[in-house]
Amino acid sequence: MKEEKKYSSILNSWSVPYKQSKEAAWEELQAKIGIGQDTKVIAINAKKRPVWFALAGAAMIALAALLFLNSDNSVEVNSGASALVHELPDGSKVTLNKYSSLRYEEEFNERALELKGEAFFEVKKGERFDVLTEEGKVSVLGTSFNVFSEDELFEVHCYTGKVGVNLNAKGADDRILTPGQETKKMGVSLTEASEFKGDGPLWMNGYAFDYENAYLKKVIKDLERRFDVKIEISGISTETFTGTFETSDIKTALKTICLPYGLDYQIKSPRRIIIYKK
Repeated sequence: MKEEKKYSSILNSWSVPYKQSKEAAWEELQAKIGIGQDTKVIAINAKKRPVWFALAGAAMIALAALLFLNSDNSVEVNSGASALVHELPDGSKVTLNKYSSLRYEEEFNERALELKGEAFFEVKKGERFDVLTEEGKVSVLGTSFNVFSEDELFEVHCYTGKVGVNLNAKGADDRILTPGQETKKMGVSLTEASEFKGDGPLWMNGYAFDYENAYLKKVIKDLERRFDVKIEISGISTETFTGTFETSDIKTALKTICLPYGLDYQIKSPRRIIIYKK
């Protein structure tokens, strides 16, 4: 426990020069926490499929060191083709959206976990609770909030309590969210905290779609999960979508989001769709 606090202190004050390679960043971190050639680093079982991807920045290297450097007693939870409710060792509850996963130390002493995809959190009050993703980190004491992090998209919605959000990008400003506020990644920074509608995540509300200035790419990601399809897109950058519709039909949903932007789509197979500029 003393060692974990030592690593946490180092990581909280650690910064890496812009564009430094992940190899160089790793060497620097090893030097700071005193890992030498005689230090035993336990490898994670490959069959458990580590959730973190190719490390895009120094913060994810820090995450790997903090959570898994000295222990292979990690727990991984994958939702698969349906949403999944999982209770954490501290009593907090996580509802994972489809095709999402999380990972944490079995003892969960530091109340930190790694998320890939999307999840709704209901956190028990106590010590700080951290959700770490490839794009950024969300920190709370006791609250409910939703985190989405995938394909360079990153969004956080706060429903109760107070949420601290920061990006892994160097120099990005932090955001504090209160109930009914959201922030999302735009370029290498977070948008200002803004109000949103609704008392729960859209993906937990059946076939209701309700967006206000949502990134079109995020809407398409929601369609992928809702209808169990893979959608390939081209000609889309930072367009946003505002609209409300209910449907259990993928074609109706595609028409609703494509027509306003001069987009078209082709259904190549029951599980593969292409969206493109006309």
